[in-house]
Amino acid sequence: MKIQSEDGLMANDQPLIPLIIDFVEFLKRENPNLDQMCQFSVIRTFGLLKATSMFAAKLEPTGIIRPMGQYGFSKEIMKSWDSSHVDEEIPTGDALKTNNIVWVADKEQWLRDYPHLAKYSLEMTANTFIAWPITIRGAYMSVLGLCLASDVRPSPDLISFFETIGGLIALQLSQQASTIIETESDRITALVNLFTRRQREVLALVSEGLTNPQIAKELGFSESTIRQETMRIYEILGASGRADAIKIFRSIGQN
Repeated sequence: MKIQSEDGLMANDQPLIPLIIDFVEFLKRENPNLDQMCQFSVIRTFGLLKATSMFAAKLEPTGIIRPMGQYGFSKEIMKSWDSSHVDEEIPTGDALKTNNIVWVADKEQWLRDYPHLAKYSLEMTANTFIAWPITIRGAYMSVLGLCLASDVRPSPDLISFFETIGGLIALQLSQQASTIIETESDRITALVNLFTRRQREVLALVSEGLTNPQIAKELGFSESTIRQETMRIYEILGASGRADAIKIFRSIGQN
């Protein structure tokens, strides 16, 4: 399998599976911390894509996306990102809220798609930025960010590759108590921070006992839209249905 970027970068037909095996062997051999995993990923795992730097961050109950570890960024860069919020227009926030990979392929696109990034210091050597959520013990409240010097476009194979490496990092992190939100209440509060404003309004009205048609009338949306929002709410909370979602929501005093 070949990896082709817009600027002609070719991975010399190097298959991705050996890179995954190499990363697994590294985890077994070194039992690395997060900084070491970021370093290995930049130099070895994503090196053929001209990776320059990588970080991992977690979503706190307050909605702050707090860096946990990194490789290749200056202290000034990391400090500028230390107070980013999940509701801001930034790739990491979108990755957490949608539980999907966010792939921004050039610097001009960065500021076009995410104008709010202008307030943060950016690595000027990077032309591609990729953010993707990782699941730690059943909750996707952490996110990885990778900068590439080359202009690399997404493909199904590359997306699968990133998700696999992310899953391996998550597995390693799940064994480190310092990366885990300590209480169930904090975990649910962090999940609620993933909701859009509309979803928060919908959940608040659900908790008051309103039906979907009543919520649709109250908020001025179609019943189909409200049904889709409630399904997304259940998915984020891990709720089995309406009653379960209300119970979870009220467990953190959000009634």
